[in-house]
Formats: sequence, C-alpha cells, structure tokens
Amino acid sequence: MDRKLKYIDILVFLYVFSLCFMRVGMKVFLYTFTLADAILILIFIRYALIKFNQFQLDSIPRRLIGFYLIFLTTLFISFLGIKDLKAGLVEMIAFLYNLGVVALFSLYLTERKGFGIQILFYSFFISLISMILGSFLVLSHLDIKDIILFNHVKYIFFLKFPNQMALWCIICFCAYILGKEYLENKKGWLGIFNFIIPALFFLAITMSGSRLGALVAFVLVIFSLYLEIKKLRWVYRIVYIVIPVLLFSFFVVFINRQQNVQTEIFYRALRIFKDAGKGSFIGGDVREQNFKDALTAFQTKPVNGVGLGNAWKYYSQWEIHSTLLSVLAETGIIGIMGFLLLMGYPYYYILRYDRKIKYFILYSSLILFSMGHYILRQRWFWLFIVYLLYYMVLEKKKEKPVRSLPEEDG
Repeated sequence: MDRKLKYIDILVFLYVFSLCFMRVGMKVFLYTFTLADAILILIFIRYALIKFNQFQLDSIPRRLIGFYLIFLTTLFISFLGIKDLKAGLVEMIAFLYNLGVVALFSLYLTERKGFGIQILFYSFFISLISMILGSFLVLSHLDIKDIILFNHVKYIFFLKFPNQMALWCIICFCAYILGKEYLENKKGWLGIFNFIIPALFFLAITMSGSRLGALVAFVLVIFSLYLEIKKLRWVYRIVYIVIPVLLFSFFVVFINRQQNVQTEIFYRALRIFKDAGKGSFIGGDVREQNFKDALTAFQTKPVNGVGLGNAWKYYSQWEIHSTLLSVLAETGIIGIMGFLLLMGYPYYYILRYDRKIKYFILYSSLILFSMGHYILRQRWFWLFIVYLLYYMVLEKKKEKPVRSLPEEDG
C-alpha cells in the first residue's frame, strides 16, 4: 500500500505545481484541458486501482463534501426555468470538477496525514518561489513573449487573468504561513525566509496588476511579519522590520525608473490604496455597475435565480466581479443559502479551535478576495480549503495530551 501511495505523492506534488500553467493545454468548451487535469485523472486512476473501499474519510472532509453536495443541489435547482441550458451545463462542469478535487485530496490527506500536508506545503512553496522569480523576469527587459510564448507579459506562467495569478499567489502564501515550520525544522538559517518571502510575495502580487489582490496581500504580509516579530527580542524586531521595508523601497525606486507596461501594471495594483482612501475597496465605477447588474438579475427571479451561467445578459462586462453577488443573481435565495452553509463550515470549525486567530485571518483573506472576484471555478481555492482544514485537524491532534497507562499494583 505504501509503495502505491508513493506514486500518488509524486503526482500530487506535480499537480499542485502545474496548476499555474493554465494556458498550456487543449481547448474544451470554455475550458482548457491542462497538464494538471491529466495528472488529476492519473491520481483518480491510481486510487481506483488500489480500490476506494480500502480508504475511509475523516469526519471533517465528509462534512465538507456533504455541504458541497447541498450547494450543488441548489445549483441544479437554479436550472428550473433556465433560458440557456447549455451555458448552465458548461458552468456546472467546473463545480463537478472541483467536487472531485475536494474528494480526491480529502482521501489523500486522510491516508497520508502529516506527510501529505508536507507534500502540499512544499509544492505550494516552490510554486510561490517560481511566481516570484517570474515577476523578476517580467521586470527585466527580456522579451518573454518570444521566449516562452506568453500571450501577455503581465500574466506569469500562462495564468489567464490578473485575479487568477493574484489568487494563486495568495493561496500559496497562506499555505506557506501555515506550514513554514517545515522549513524552520530543517535548518535554523532558513528562518530568514519568514522575512524575505513576504516582501517578495507582495512584489509578485503587484506584478499581477490585481488591485484587491494587493490589498489582501498587504494584510497577509503584515500578519505574517507579526507572527515572526512577536517571537523576537526588541532589538531583532527592529532589524527584521527594516528588511522588508528596504526591499520594497528598493523595488519602488526601481519601478519608478522604468517607462514600460510593467510600470503601469505595478501602479494599477497599488491604486487600491488610493481608492481605499476615498472609501472604495471594490475597484471603481465599473465594479459598482457590476454589482448593480447582479441585484437587477436577482430581482428578476429572487427565489432560484436566473439560472447558473445565465445572468450574463444583465452584466456590463462578461461576469460580475463578486462571488457572493454572482451566486445571488444566478441561484437566488436558495442558492445563496447553500453557498453560505458551504463557506460557513470552515468558520464553524475554526471558531471551535483554541488557536483560531491564524486560521481565521487566512481563511478570511480568501473570503475578502472573493468579494471582488468570482473564485468558485478556481480549483486551487477548493484545494486550499481541504489543506487548511486538515492542517487544523493534525495540529489539534498534536496538542492533545497523551494519556498515561495506569500503574499496576504490586
């Protein structure tokens, strides 16, 4: 059994790392069949060969899958009276796919436990490093489009949109915050990563051009540095605060000397802080119009919505930049109840946990990002939910005191 699972360990590592290569693949409807999809099929086949009945899911993922199925049911209810059935079915493909992601990785972590968490951590971490390095390539004056077939210089590693790159970087960084003890346990000097990586992570986010991504990244960087600084003496705290500040200051000076598309991308991301000063956190008038469109669609059919994938005719753009409002418009009150149950379950488990603040902030950062972007299609979002819940389960088990055996008389 262990030998068979070692092949799955390798496939899992490759799957997570290859997620950021979304443009490389074969077009299928509105989706692209990528290397990651092929690897996921191999993981499924490998488990099928071992036989699924030899595995048993823990209670936490069973509940998560249960809530996901409830949400899926509400999506099907939105098909009642739907006008464009094809659009709804195409949209449903992503949700069924992500159910498979949740189930397979729940199965994997149930079996591999701490070792599986380490595999996921290292794959997230290496992907984060590669995204950071890719950002430096963009800052250089290399013509990346000619070298590795980028469609646009600002989207690293073939991610299609700035919000996709931003969400991927945020999830990789959240996974890093959770599991950085794996680096610290190897060699003490690797602890310096805990101060350099946040600054470089913020660089990668700004080079995506995502405004809300930059705001969420700023919150995560401050929180990450707080977790590290509070462990140190005051003199070291000052030193380690200066390191990221100097790195970012050097980066700003470097950017100001450039007169190209990279400069525009950088300032587009940082514009969120200017907008926030004016009381807007959603990205300007276009987003506000999107939100009005969603409410218009909801008022048309408030009970079960206008149908999954069918609210496009109410949009000013091709989709509403908000997960919550998209679900409300397309699936109505029924769908939003299923959605809140599904998204609320991790909060329920987090709030029952003693050391809840770290998990609360990391999960809330994703929820904040979802307020300005539609993220339910993104498989890495669901992968991280499974990773987060299992990390909490394993950490909680470590804290349980070991009961000593009763001493025998005599």
